[in-house]
Amino acid sequence: MKMKKTRLALLFAVGCGYCFRRFAADTVVEEIICRVNNEIITRSEYIRQRDQLKQEIQQAGSGNADRLFGEEQRDVLEKLIDQQLLLQKGKTLALPGHGTCEAPR
Repeated sequence: MKMKKTRLALLFAVGCGYCFRRFAADTVVEEIICRVNNEIITRSEYIRQRDQLKQEIQQAGSGNADRLFGEEQRDVLEKLIDQQLLLQKGKTLALPGHGTCEAPR
């Protein structure tokens, strides 16, 4: 009987330890690499843009695609930041296409 209680207590402790580690640990859902005022740019957005750039360069069929990609990929984050700034400026000016007003007719 004492052996069963010991096993049960051990099993309970291991189960609680697993649950605590599983649910209490901070889980990174998306890594933020840049903040532009109130908006963020995530690592997955950056990687998606970088991969798209690489694909476009390869489709262009340039003989020096690797060198060209190396030069252009440095500008990917800067372009994402510029895009966020333009979107924010468009929202403050209430330009069409931002869900804040209707397009002119």
